[in-house]
Order: sequence, then C-alpha cells, then structure tokens
Amino acid sequence: VQEARGAEHSDVGVALDTLGQVYVGLGRYREAETVFKNSLRIKAAAVGPRHSSVAATVVEAADRIKNYLSAG
Repeated sequence: VQEARGAEHSDVGVALDTLGQVYVGLGRYREAETVFKNSLRIKAAAVGPRHSSVAATVVEAADRIKNYLSAG
C-alpha cells in the first residue's frame, strides 16, 4: 500500500491499524505501539486530529491491548 499510494496516504494508516492488531495478538506490544502511533499520525494528517477514524484507532488499539492483557 505504501509503495502504491505513498507513505502518508490514509490507506497506509488503515494498513498500519491491521498490523498493530496483529502485533497485539502476538504479544508484541512495543511494535504495536509504534505502528499505532504511525497510523494515528498519518490519519490525523489526512483527515484532521478530531476525525472519527482517528478516535476509532485510539479506542481500538486500547481495547485490543486491554482485552489481550485480561485474557492472559
């Protein structure tokens, strides 16, 4: 996605969300944090920091990490 659309395209932010979810599932929280932060930066630049997709990324990242930690 990054090569096809450019590093700052909102689709890259979506792809990074998915990668972050995979990292959480694998217990790789530091890597998840890094890609979630990059996703947020890209999304906020593309649609503004108050856009619902930016908020959804924050909520989803926190929820997935909380659920994973609760299960373990």
